[in-house]
Amino acid sequence: MTADKSAGVYSVLPQLPQTGLTNGFIVHVGPLGKSKPTLTIGIADEELATFTTQLPMNPTCVDAGGAPEAPSSACPPYPNFPVGDMPTWSEQITYANLSWEYGKSSDGNGQAFSNVGLTLDTGAPATTIWQNDDLYVDSRFLRNPEGSTVPYTGDFKPKVRLTISAATMVPGGHDLDFYLLTGQKATVNQVSASVRGNDGGPTWSGYMNTGLMLYTYYDVMFDVEHGVVGFRPVKR
Repeated sequence: MTADKSAGVYSVLPQLPQTGLTNGFIVHVGPLGKSKPTLTIGIADEELATFTTQLPMNPTCVDAGGAPEAPSSACPPYPNFPVGDMPTWSEQITYANLSWEYGKSSDGNGQAFSNVGLTLDTGAPATTIWQNDDLYVDSRFLRNPEGSTVPYTGDFKPKVRLTISAATMVPGGHDLDFYLLTGQKATVNQVSASVRGNDGGPTWSGYMNTGLMLYTYYDVMFDVEHGVVGFRPVKR
């Protein structure tokens, strides 16, 4: 969510020329086939209060390529967005803890990783864990693992319990505590493990792109002005 001039208009919503509309937006998708998606532009205080799960957005800087990194003398900040003068944030918009295992409680058969970047990408139907040396999926969790060494690639086997969790910033609020049992339905429960090739994409692997899936469980608020991403459960 950066104002990178070389990329043209990267995010138009923080640049709308009307007072009250540039501070952020709310995306509602809801259960697939059962909801009417909406986009709310501009966040009022009363709407903000309905999001009791709030996580800090990650900063980024020019030489980080969109990855989380605080601006410094070695990595200058992106300029604020034109018109609304809103700040810019990393494509890995926030951090969360990831884990996966078989069964309902940990008995040593799973994997867990802390402070993993999340990209909340409405344009991606798939949920993908982009691996590196610090974030990788053991081959025993993959249906048909490809590769001769870590990191392996492939889809998760069915009925692996995958959890995304993070502590809320709201006193007395609700922590993010989401889980699903993996399967083979894209946007519903299909999760893949992959690695970046020489495709011109970001080289900062080691994050999860949730794709559209998380939006089917939560309304997601992007408070661009204050650097907060919020989650509000939708009715199933």
